Amino acid sequence: MIRFEDVVRAKKFLENLIKKTPVVRCQFLSEFCGGEVYLKLENLQISNSCKIRGAFNKMLTLGSEMKQGVVAASSGNHSIAVAIAAKKLNLPVKIVVPESTPKVKIEKIMKYDVGLMLYGNIYDDAERKALELARKEGLTYISPYNDNFVIAGQGTIGLEILDEYCEVDSIITCTKVLSSLIVDLFS
Repeated sequence: MIRFEDVVRAKKFLENLIKKTPVVRCQFLSEFCGGEVYLKLENLQISNSCKIRGAFNKMLTLGSEMKQGVVAASSGNHSIAVAIAAKKLNLPVKIVVPESTPKVKIEKIMKYDVGLMLYGNIYDDAERKALELARKEGLTYISPYNDNFVIAGQGTIGLEILDEYCEVDSIITCTKVLSSLIVDLFS
């Protein structure tokens, strides 16, 4: 279970590694909803998504096991984030993506000197292969959704929102894991 303290600790870990992205009012959505709607611009993050928060937080909590390297599976944003974080931390990294991954995502991932493997038709195939590589090669698997350190890293978004706006009625996110974390931590 993730505690508020885990998210606070993650925020301290990430301080000098990621951008504190702005929260801006969206006029169109505010008018459409009849209330004040603000957007947290994680697209301005160094990975162009919030995924860098969880990737860095997980890697920074690893001890000596980190030296062997890391492996991740994803068809996009998580893989890009893991690649960026591993490069910045000077770690070997392998990324497994489904064969159906868009070329533009593959090109972004390859910018970071990763061992890239296209495997299977769907994400589940790629994840199974990444877990197999982790076992066989002694790599640390960085899950995009099933890791408390990754989730705590993503939860720092909520802390940044509350730093700017102490009175928030609702926070809506695009991922179920992040949505439930923010609801649990801040309600």
